[in-house]
Amino acid sequence: LEQYGKDVPKTWDEYNELAKFFHGKNDTITDPETGDFIENITLSGSCMGRAPKCGNPYWAQSVLASMTQVNGPKEGSLLDSQTLEPLLGEAMEEMLRLQGEQTKYGVENEFDGCVGVNVDAMNEGKCVLTYNWGNSFSDHVRPGSRVRDGKLGVAPIPGSPSVLNRATGKLEPCNTNTNNDPSTSNTNCPHAFYHKNQWINPAPYGAYGGFSGAVSGSVSKEHQHAAASFFAFCTSAKKAMKYVIPDANNPETNFVPTGMDPYAKSMLEVEEWTSRGFDLNSTMEYKYAIESQLGSPNVVIDLRIPAAADFMATLDAVTTQYCNDTKYNTTVLSLGMIDEDPAYLVRKELTQRLTQEWRDIIANHDEGRNNKQGPTLLELYQRDRGVYQEKKKDDTQGRNNSNKHSLSSGVIVVIAVCTTVVVLLILAVVIYIFKRLQAKHSYEQWYVDARDIHDTKEVLGRGSFGVVTKGFLRGTPVALKHAKGWQTAAGRTGTISTACLSENNNITGDERLDDKHDVSSSGHRGNI
Repeated sequence: LEQYGKDVPKTWDEYNELAKFFHGKNDTITDPETGDFIENITLSGSCMGRAPKCGNPYWAQSVLASMTQVNGPKEGSLLDSQTLEPLLGEAMEEMLRLQGEQTKYGVENEFDGCVGVNVDAMNEGKCVLTYNWGNSFSDHVRPGSRVRDGKLGVAPIPGSPSVLNRATGKLEPCNTNTNNDPSTSNTNCPHAFYHKNQWINPAPYGAYGGFSGAVSGSVSKEHQHAAASFFAFCTSAKKAMKYVIPDANNPETNFVPTGMDPYAKSMLEVEEWTSRGFDLNSTMEYKYAIESQLGSPNVVIDLRIPAAADFMATLDAVTTQYCNDTKYNTTVLSLGMIDEDPAYLVRKELTQRLTQEWRDIIANHDEGRNNKQGPTLLELYQRDRGVYQEKKKDDTQGRNNSNKHSLSSGVIVVIAVCTTVVVLLILAVVIYIFKRLQAKHSYEQWYVDARDIHDTKEVLGRGSFGVVTKGFLRGTPVALKHAKGWQTAAGRTGTISTACLSENNNITGDERLDDKHDVSSSGHRGNI
C-alpha cells in the first residue's frame, strides 16, 4: 500500500476498491537477504478461502455486523435480542454485493480451500489484502514466507457508513441527524468514527471468542487432577506463551503453529514477540488491532444458543452460492437490469429465503421443546446477551373477593402482632444457624488436605520466621511456607503456614526468591 500511496481501508467499499486496484498487477519477488530475482508474479487483490462449510459465514458476519449492530453485543448482530427477528433486510443484500465483488479479485482456488487460502496466498507474496482470525499473524512467519521482515501490515477490519434500521429493514447513513458534522453527537451510530466526511460504524467480530473448561465429578481422581493441571497450565501465561507465539528466529526447527490467539494481556507484550523474531512495526500494529477490537464497546460475539450451527449453516449456503455464481458468472441474469445491477433481484430473493429459513429454525426449536415446557429460543438468547427479565407473576387473583368474610380490625391487629413475633423468632434461629454454618464454611474454605500437597523440598528462600519451598497443590505450582526449624536434610516437613500462588499461578526460574529476599513480604505478591 505504501509503495502505491494507498491508505489502509476503513470501509468495506474501500477494501473492495483497493482489491480492484491491485488485482492483476505484476510484481517481482526477490530474495529478502540478497536481493536476487526469484520470479515475476501476478497479484490477487483479495485472498479468501471460500470452500463450503468453512469460513464463508464468518466472512459474511464480519461484513454484515458492521451494518446491523451499533449499540454493543447486547442487541445482537444476526438476531434482534428483543424480538429474535432476523437482522437481514438491505444489510444482507449489501453484504452479498460486497462479498460477491471480492470474488472477482480473488485467487483462482478460493472455492477449493478454507482459511489456508488466506494465509498461503499472502505468504507467497501473491495477495495484497485478506481478513482472518488473529492467529494468522503468526502463520505469516512460517518457513519460506515472503512477507516476513516488516512486509506485513495489520489493521482492524473495516466498518460501514450505513446501518440497518431494525424497524424498516432499510439501510440508513450513519448519524443522519447531524449533517455529517463531526462536532455533534452520533445519534444512530454511538460508537462511530469520522472518516472522509462520513461516520463509520465499527463492529469488530470476535469470532470463536473465548473458551472454558470443567472437570467431571464422575471420573477418577487421577483424571480430575490431570484435567485441573491442564487448566492450570493454560492459565499460566508464561508456560503457554511458546504455544501462542512461535519462534520466528528459527522457524525451520522451532516453528510450532497451534492456531491459538493471544488470550492473556501478557501475551500481547511487544517484547515477547520481538524477542522471538517478529518485526517491531508489524507487532505494534497487531497489538493495536487486537486491543482496539476486543476493547470496542461494539464488539460482536458469536451466537451461543441451541441451533446456532443451523443459523450459520444456512448463512454459509446462501453466501457461498451467491459468491460462486458471481465469480463464475452463473447468476441468473434473466431477472432484468435494475440500477445497472443484474444481480439485484437475486440478492433480494436470497435474503428473503434466508429470513424465512431463520424463522423456521426458531419455530422448529420452540415446537420441539419437551411438551413446550422448556425455555424458548428467545429466552435463551436474551439470557446469553444479558438482557433477559423474569416475568412478574399476576398477583391480582382473588382481589375481587377481598371484602368477603373479612375480619374486624381488632382481630387483624392481634394476628399481625402474633405473626410478627413468630417471624422474629424464626428469623433469630435462622441467623444463628447461618452464623454457625458460615463459621464452619470459613474454616473449610481455607483448609487444605495434606494429601493434596506435594513438597519438592526445593528451597526458594528463607526469612526471619520460616523457609519457603517449591511444591504443588493438586497439580498447581505453589510456594510452601514452613515454620522456622524446618530442615531439608532431615526431611522434616514442619508446619505449612501459608500456600502462596505467584502472579501467574506458577513458579518459574526467574521468579524464585534467593537468600536475600524476605519471605514474609515476598509472599504477598500472590493470592493466598
